[in-house]
Amino acid sequence: MQVETLLPPGRAVFVTVFKVMPEARARDVATAATRLQRTLEGLGHQHPRPYRKPILSTSRDGTILLAIENVHFRQADADANSLRWAWQIAHQAGLSEQEWDIDVFESRQVTPHRQI
Repeated sequence: MQVETLLPPGRAVFVTVFKVMPEARARDVATAATRLQRTLEGLGHQHPRPYRKPILSTSRDGTILLAIENVHFRQADADANSLRWAWQIAHQAGLSEQEWDIDVFESRQVTPHRQI
């Protein structure tokens, strides 16, 4: 079954990639990606279908890329919703707004809007 047939009418799947960057005062930077990965793995069956679980990629300087799929009418709404989810995941992994920045790195529409 194609993802498009599971979408509510008028909506599409969007993906937002966030750049998660430590501030200079951030603690435990070396373990942040591992903590985020464990949090993502802990989503288990709570993760809504048909979306893929968020994925992440890390770099040596502590920067983490976190990709989240979302279903909405517009990219801006999907980005805002995904940002809330990114912070929820970050907080569960022990990352705070005082020590980390989460910014949209890239976003795009993955599927066409389902016809009404």
